[in-house]
Amino acid sequence: MIAFNTGETSEDLKAHFNPEGSTLKKAQDRMLDMLLYLDNVCKEQNVPYRIDAGNVLGAVRHGGFIPWDDDVDIVLLRRN
Repeated sequence: MIAFNTGETSEDLKAHFNPEGSTLKKAQDRMLDMLLYLDNVCKEQNVPYRIDAGNVLGAVRHGGFIPWDDDVDIVLLRRN
């Protein structure tokens, strides 16, 4: 279990900022559904994209969303 320099763990942060059933947790679950849909469309159309910013940090540091994050950050090339 990883603890941050303040002593909290990812589980502590999730429990504090977005417990199961909270409005934020529901929004994150919906955003994940939307991102999976976008991923399928981009693969079908051969359009490269990547997640960016807080989503990369959340994936690496929290194994998902940053507990208080309320958006999805993606990057596409302008021509796409």
